[in-house]
Amino acid sequence: MEIARIARVLLTALAVLTTGVAEAQQGKIPRVGLLVLGGPAPTIDAFRRGLGELGYVEGQNIIIELRFAEGQLDRVPDFAAELVRLDVDVIVAFGAVGVRAVQNLKTNVPVVFAAVIDPVAVGFAATLERPGGNITGITSFDPQQPRKQFELLKQVLPGLARVAILSDQDVPDAPSDPGWNPFERATDTAARTVGLQPQRLKVKGPNPDLDGAFAAMKREGADALVVLEVPVAGIHRKKIAELAIAHRLPTMSAAAKDPMPGG
Repeated sequence: MEIARIARVLLTALAVLTTGVAEAQQGKIPRVGLLVLGGPAPTIDAFRRGLGELGYVEGQNIIIELRFAEGQLDRVPDFAAELVRLDVDVIVAFGAVGVRAVQNLKTNVPVVFAAVIDPVAVGFAATLERPGGNITGITSFDPQQPRKQFELLKQVLPGLARVAILSDQDVPDAPSDPGWNPFERATDTAARTVGLQPQRLKVKGPNPDLDGAFAAMKREGADALVVLEVPVAGIHRKKIAELAIAHRLPTMSAAAKDPMPGG
């Protein structure tokens, strides 16, 4: 799902929420908190365009409170608390780390999210059909994606036996599956299903030990690397690519030139 479409879906949900606020508090300009794990990106421009399509003009009939973590995920809880103190009408969070930070505050502020792999597994929603509570949003995760990735790798590398999976320690685990976030579990299961031996490595920002992770891949004899679509991968995608080249390790990654600010 392209960035502009994600922004449009988010803003549709936002329009419903802020309409209710406007009806309850006539004359009050809706205030939106935007919690971004990375830095300024095209996603923010798409967000503003989506607002415009819905009739919202920043500074005229809507206020946007932007908070950029710049990859320092330890700052996210403080930013979430700050947005709640500012009495925003809704918080838009890109990525599970931001959503968890707001959820931990036990606030009633509505939250709209994107870039969350499995909102039910991590406890953001009761079900996909009826989320319940004050958190809703979208997920673009295709459960068939991990298996398709490994099948493609096996076509390119017929002798593939061991595959490293690079993940992010800051992404929330599923309460029912301690130590694993849903993307990790789905990827690990898919690797085993197609006959591969997975090696999971979790690094932690803001200064992840990527050199150590690649050294561990070498020790375990990894034949290829799959980089999950997680914040640390998007923020440090250049170094990951450089290390993969230096180690001559075929790599598959979802991190693009302009990644989602949530990952």
